[in-house]
Amino acid sequence: MKNFTYRSIDEKENLEAILRRRRRKLNRQQMISGFILATIVIIVLLYCGRKIYYTEFDGYIHLDVNYIRAPYNIYLDNIYVSQGEIVHKGDTLFSYFIMDWLVKTANPNDEPEIRARHRNLTLQYTSTSQQISVLDVRIAELKKQIVTEGHNIQFGLSDNAHKLDLERELLEAEAQKKALHNELGVLRGLLRETDYNNSAIIENKGQLQVYENPNPNLARDNRRYYISNKDAFIVNTHAPNHMVFFEKEPIVSLQHLDLQANNLQVAAYIPMDKVHLIDNNMSAEVIVNDEVSFSAHVVMKGVRSELIPEHLRSFFARGNTALIAILKPDEGQVIPFWSATSGLPVKVRINNIRFGDDRTIQNSEMLYEVGRGIVTSIPNPELQKTVRESIEATEKPERANKGTTVPDIGNAGRFRIITNVFQREENAVQRVAQLCDRNLPASAKMYRSGQWYVYCSAHNTIEEAREALNNLVRTTRECNDSWILDTHKPEKK
Repeated sequence: MKNFTYRSIDEKENLEAILRRRRRKLNRQQMISGFILATIVIIVLLYCGRKIYYTEFDGYIHLDVNYIRAPYNIYLDNIYVSQGEIVHKGDTLFSYFIMDWLVKTANPNDEPEIRARHRNLTLQYTSTSQQISVLDVRIAELKKQIVTEGHNIQFGLSDNAHKLDLERELLEAEAQKKALHNELGVLRGLLRETDYNNSAIIENKGQLQVYENPNPNLARDNRRYYISNKDAFIVNTHAPNHMVFFEKEPIVSLQHLDLQANNLQVAAYIPMDKVHLIDNNMSAEVIVNDEVSFSAHVVMKGVRSELIPEHLRSFFARGNTALIAILKPDEGQVIPFWSATSGLPVKVRINNIRFGDDRTIQNSEMLYEVGRGIVTSIPNPELQKTVRESIEATEKPERANKGTTVPDIGNAGRFRIITNVFQREENAVQRVAQLCDRNLPASAKMYRSGQWYVYCSAHNTIEEAREALNNLVRTTRECNDSWILDTHKPEKK
C-alpha cells in the first residue's frame, strides 16, 4: 500500500514554478551550447573552405632605384638636392668639372696655393719681426733721451716741453710694439696651419682644411650640370662637394614618381609542391595589410630560385628553396605610395577555382625539348582535333592558291593587326586556335608573300587599327610585338 501524502495548493504551485525555472535554465544552456558549437563549426568550415578556395604565397615588393652615376672622371662642384626632396623634369641635380678638361687647361708651372700662401706668411712674419727689432732700438734711444732731458731740466738748460714730447713718442712706440707682437702670434699660428711638412697637422682635426678648388676664372667655360629627365624624389646623396669621382661611381640615387619606370612588380615565393597551382597571366590579389590590397597578374613563373627567408621557413619542410614568380599590378588602381616600397613583405592570394577568368590561360606553360629548344604544347585533345581538322579542310584549296592571298574568316578589313608570321601552315593554325582561346575570336590566318600571317583583328581605317593595337598591347602581354599590315600594299616578290 502506497503512502499517502497530502499537499496543499500552495505547495503544488511552488513545485510547478521550480520545474518551469529548471526547464528555462536547461533550454538556455542548450541554446548557448548550440550557438558555441555552431560558431566553431562555421569557423572550421570557413577555414577549410578558404584553404580549398584560396592559396596564399609569401612575397615582397620589388622596385628598382635609379643611381645617377658620374658620366666621366669628374670633380664634383656642388649638389643642389637633398634627401627626400622632390625634383621635377628639368631640375638641376649637381654641377661638375670634367677632369680631362681641367688637366688640359691646367698650367703645370703654377705654384700650388698652399705653398704660395706659406711663402707669403713667412715674408710677413719676417717683416713683422724686423719691425719689432727696429722699435726696440727706437724705444731704447727714447729712454736715453728722456733721462738726458731730465738732467738738463735740473740744471736749467732746457724746459719741460721737450721731455713731454719724448715721453709721448715712447708710449706710441711701445703700443706699436705690442700690436706687432700680437700680429706676430697670429702669423705664427697661420704658418703652422699651412706647413705641409708638419705631420702633427694631420692628427689635429681642429686645424684649417685646405681644398684645391678649380680656378674660378675657368668655371664659366668648364662647369657642366646634370639635369633630371623625369619627376622623382631623392632617395640619397652619396657624395660630398669638392671631391673627385671616377666614371660610373654613384652620386645621387632617386626613385621616379612614375613607379612603372622603376619596374614595380611583386615577387612571390612558390614552393615546389605548389607550382602547378599558378599559371602565367593568371589573376591574383596582393595583400599588404588588412586595409590595403590590389590586384595583379602573373607575368612569369620560374624566373629564378631563391632561399626562403628564415622567418618564413617551416621546420617540417625538407627544402628551403622556392621558385620566384613575378606579378605586375593591374593598371587603373589607386594605392598608397608607401605600399610600393622595395622589399615590403606581402601576401599573394590566388583563386584555386576559377570561372571564366579573362586573364587565366589554362595549360599555357612553355615546354623545353632538349636539343631543340622551346616548344608550344597543346595538351587539350579537343584543341588538337580542331587543329587537325582545320589543316585537313584547308590543305587542298590553299595548295592550289599558293601564289595568291588565301581568303580568311572574320573581319575582312584592310588594316590587320599581325601577331605572328610562320613558314609552316600547321604552326599558324595552332596559333589561331590559341588566340581564339584567349578571347580573340576574330583571329585568323592569311597566306602572303610565301608566309603565313596570323592576325587577331582587321579594321577599315588606320586610326581604328592603331587604337586596337594599343589596347591589345596593354591588355595582352604576349602580343607586345604585334604590328599593323596594310593588305592593299603589293606583296614582296
